[in-house]
Amino acid sequence: MTTSTEVKRDLARTAVEHELERRLCARSFLYFLPYWQFVNRETGAIESFDTPWSGQRDLAEAYGEHPWVVALKAGKLGFTELECAYDGWVALFWQENARVHLFSRDGRASKELLGYVRFGLTHLPVWMRPEILEDIAGGDTTQSLKFSMGPDDIRTVVSYASGPHVSVDVSAQHAHVDELARMPFIEKTWNTVVSTVAPGGTCHIVSRGHGDTNYLATLWNAAVEGTSDLHPFFAPWTARPGRDAGWYAIQAGKMTPAELAYFAPATAEEALSADDMEVFVPIELWDACYDPALERMPFDADKEGLAGTKTPVVIAVDAASTHDSFGIVAITRHPERHDEVAVRGVRKWDPPKRKGGEIDYSEPEKFLRDLVGLFNVVQIAYDPYQLTSMMQRLRRDTATRCREFNQQKERLIADRGLYDLIINKRITHDGNTLVREHMQNAAAKLQKDDDSKLRIIKRAPDKKIDLAVCISMGAKECLRLNI
Repeated sequence: MTTSTEVKRDLARTAVEHELERRLCARSFLYFLPYWQFVNRETGAIESFDTPWSGQRDLAEAYGEHPWVVALKAGKLGFTELECAYDGWVALFWQENARVHLFSRDGRASKELLGYVRFGLTHLPVWMRPEILEDIAGGDTTQSLKFSMGPDDIRTVVSYASGPHVSVDVSAQHAHVDELARMPFIEKTWNTVVSTVAPGGTCHIVSRGHGDTNYLATLWNAAVEGTSDLHPFFAPWTARPGRDAGWYAIQAGKMTPAELAYFAPATAEEALSADDMEVFVPIELWDACYDPALERMPFDADKEGLAGTKTPVVIAVDAASTHDSFGIVAITRHPERHDEVAVRGVRKWDPPKRKGGEIDYSEPEKFLRDLVGLFNVVQIAYDPYQLTSMMQRLRRDTATRCREFNQQKERLIADRGLYDLIINKRITHDGNTLVREHMQNAAAKLQKDDDSKLRIIKRAPDKKIDLAVCISMGAKECLRLNI
């Protein structure tokens, strides 16, 4: 028979064990993590971090080693839930009157973020669960919550939305910045965050990329170079169990290439440059068009032309502006599949490195004249910018058909056509690295209310895309002509 003394001893032993657990949790975020519960946003089920995925464990370990972290991620890796667990951990176990700030892109998102933290705190074991102070100002609202951990010790979690006048006049021991790349007024918000983290505090950015020119890329690059307090952390799409080549293929069947690149980047560079609205095509799709058996045109004046100079060739030319290349690309029908096209030769000229240096146009003009003499050039398609005089001379001196390629409606149709050729593998190439670089630099400006058109644009001002533009023009003309 159990006596009252034995019951008291058991309760005391339990209390001692709970206090030991609390101390262990306070020392290690990883140790605390299995106690945190959250709602799986994919299934609606309540889950915990009993067995973190590899990417989640790596991120948690990074948090333990570095106070300031910028975490760049692929989609649906559970990083927001993990970071909310960290928010709750800081509020529970750090100093008296600890304060945590949550920053998100708008009011709705910031309220959701606070809701995730509230859910985790209120679903801890009873012996660890704090009591939310519902009866005091800001104790339990859509933007803040407070709980007491002892006399004169009130812990606070507050959410903020990004905006043109975001301002915070109270310091915090921890700042959680969610999806920074998607925020309006990014730099203003970030400067506010930096100014409000208390000495010795922590700050975590958890975000996907949104293009090379986005401010997140600036922060990431500074972290990589070691010129900021931030530590760079990246997790690819494989950082979740069950994601293999088969999974990727299934996603590719459900998403556009741009959506897939944004959702499932493989490298930090791809994650930064990826944009669900702006990526032209994932570079993996261009790589998939590589044909090792494709014969390359010998772009040298002392060699014989392709197939005895009889294969009909379209030459596409894109002139250089201040920061661009002068590009020339040769396109033919595929040697074995006449309804497809093939990139057969490439040349480009870059501006001299000296400041203000310009390309000597006489060099590419001479090269074009050599091509006309060596190959069966049925047409030269060209961007009229800075090329009208050159093409008039070529037309007069060589009797070659030179066609001005309209850079408005016709380019929009051609660029969309190139996109379709790539994703349907109806264009092949020999793996030229220069072309690959220009394809990787290309983004897509979609046309409102007309998905049959798009324009290839640069992902950043200093990125060159001239060869991609040449291929777009050349492929369209090669398919249009009866050759």
